[in-house]
Amino acid sequence: MIAAVDSSIILDILLNDQEYVEQSMNLLVKYHLKGSIIISPIVFSECAASLKNPDIFGDIMDEMGLQYQPLTPDICKLAAKFWHQYRIKGGARKRILADFLNGAHAQIIAGILLTRDRGFYKNYFTELQIIAPKK
Repeated sequence: MIAAVDSSIILDILLNDQEYVEQSMNLLVKYHLKGSIIISPIVFSECAASLKNPDIFGDIMDEMGLQYQPLTPDICKLAAKFWHQYRIKGGARKRILADFLNGAHAQIIAGILLTRDRGFYKNYFTELQIIAPKK
């Protein structure tokens, strides 16, 4: 089994968010036991940017057992399609294309996304199983 992880889960751990760190760590452990966990280039960038030294995120990613998976043309096309639908329906620029790229990446490569941002992904990526940490 392959699961993708959103930056919200990783940042809970990296930034030691007291409200979510334990649940997010438990979720990662649970899905490591089931298979592999991947991250998109978007998640990599968001997490690396949160560090004083972004260069060390690759090492942190390895320690966390996360595997980097690049974007493909099919992922980019799916993200563009859903982002276009979002904007036609009057969606504000609150959601940027990177959010749609992350969802498309998870849907095409993994089928499962570990995230705390359930509502957005559930609305657009209906074939994607959304898993949030338990409170």
